[in-house]
Amino acid sequence: MKKILGILFIGLLLCTEAYSKSGKGELKLDQYTMEEFIKYLYGGKNLDPKTGGSTDLKSQKANPLLFVVDENGWSYQYWYCNFSECRSNSEEHRGKLACEKNSNGAPCWTFARKTKIVWKNSKNPKGKLRLKKHLKHGPTHVAKIIQEAGYYDGDITLLKGVGTDNSQSESTSTKNESKGNTVDQLETVTKLYEAGSLTKDEFEKAKKKILND
Repeated sequence: MKKILGILFIGLLLCTEAYSKSGKGELKLDQYTMEEFIKYLYGGKNLDPKTGGSTDLKSQKANPLLFVVDENGWSYQYWYCNFSECRSNSEEHRGKLACEKNSNGAPCWTFARKTKIVWKNSKNPKGKLRLKKHLKHGPTHVAKIIQEAGYYDGDITLLKGVGTDNSQSESTSTKNESKGNTVDQLETVTKLYEAGSLTKDEFEKAKKKILND
């Protein structure tokens, strides 16, 4: 009896290990899968990091739980957790099977658990790329991190929903600040010219230099 129980226990361990196996290799997500993975990270369709959660899950807290993808990078399956504590192991086998229904025979493996990419490649050999701390910077920033880690080689500016976050806001802020500095400098040299501290030629040269800079 003990021997039978021991065999059953070992069998369960082997099944759990097989079902929870993360992928490895130089995976490249296609554009649509990349867009869906970013949606997954932010809790669904809503890509605004400040709201956290999908527009169709307003009454629930959608915590990313599991993202499974095929080795070609285009078939995927993912789940959310609506509770404070969830375990992804129970969903990994279901995710693998669901993913492989649409993968044209390509095997599927776990790409991310919660917000950590566990798929091992040459740039993330241990499968420990944590994205949680990057989410507050917006989808464009997160897309760049994923791209730099070797999982996407497309143009991130073409990704749906990306490019309207903090990165763009920071760029706009920098432009506005630069514009303000130019106006201040022009006012300064104008006052100097009106006070007689600059000749007309000096004033024109100074104004031209400020505008060109």
